[in-house]
Amino acid sequence: MNFGSESLEYEDFGDILSIKLAPDVIQQISEEAALKNESNLIQIDLLINGVYKTDAEWTEFSNFRTVTSAQVYQMYDDLTAAHSSYMTKQNLGTDTLGNEISLYKFKPTVPSVPTKSKMAKVFILCGQHGMEHSPPLATYLMLREMCNNWQSNELIEALRFNVEFLVIPVLNPDGWNKYTRVNENGVDLNRNWPANWSYTGEGTELWSGPSAASELGVQYAMQVFEENKDIDVFMDFHNFNGTAAETQMLWVSPQTDDALVAAMARSLVTRMTRHWRGKYAFIPPEPYFAGRIAGGSGAMAKSYAASVGVPLSATFEVCGKWWLDPAAEQHDTIHKRTTMEALTNWVLINLNQLQK
Repeated sequence: MNFGSESLEYEDFGDILSIKLAPDVIQQISEEAALKNESNLIQIDLLINGVYKTDAEWTEFSNFRTVTSAQVYQMYDDLTAAHSSYMTKQNLGTDTLGNEISLYKFKPTVPSVPTKSKMAKVFILCGQHGMEHSPPLATYLMLREMCNNWQSNELIEALRFNVEFLVIPVLNPDGWNKYTRVNENGVDLNRNWPANWSYTGEGTELWSGPSAASELGVQYAMQVFEENKDIDVFMDFHNFNGTAAETQMLWVSPQTDDALVAAMARSLVTRMTRHWRGKYAFIPPEPYFAGRIAGGSGAMAKSYAASVGVPLSATFEVCGKWWLDPAAEQHDTIHKRTTMEALTNWVLINLNQLQK
């Protein structure tokens, strides 16, 4: 240090602090730093800023209300058999009545690189409530387009070759087959998750069950989280069936305090409203919106996902049919098309957020 033009003698103004960390602490810091570094390396080799649109009709699924859970799983099995280098199946177990509950994995093959990188991983859970048949159909249609028709659309191509998907088509097979909200034990699976669990609703369709994670379906889904700690996006996919007074098709429910996912949901609702208004005459003019955003929390799958560190988690719902359309029927062409578009665009919005 100098004072004016006079050079002063060097002084040591501080002490050197030496801290020795235990080996396990050093290991933990290294792992966390590596994970943080990897999370910044999610790359998608095509731009995904557009709005996905389709004119497909899929006439073979006109009566999806009556299919059994076994038939749903057979659809996914057939797709797996046709694309075995891309899809695999993991049998998680059965419910207490012996009905199948399985996980399907859609994982692209990518070139190896000398540095660590991470492929985006999206977990879509369907069929917690048995009378909600739209989610596994919309999910299947998106995945089938990715498998069979990816050349026709760059957004679908981006999903096919850059994203790992985990899908449980039907978590509540007995409820599905009986078309009931609850499972074979009378439990609402989406009130049975251990995050924020409390004993509520006995004797109703909102019964939490006798204890947290008492139900096999919830235990199997928790196993998926345990075996895939790098899930980036979780979608608990439902449908609300609505009434003749229902005017909206979408409902996104983030955690109550999750402003980021709420903002993403607003983007989805506005862009889908604009698209559908330009295509279907039954969509009202402004200020109508085709969806709503309402937060919430409790012993739900989205809360559990958030509690185990999934960055982006929400309940995502579509309506059972377009009540605004006087000619609408459950799972008709327009319904299948718009629910699949809504799902695909919600995935794209989440992936765009991961890249920021």
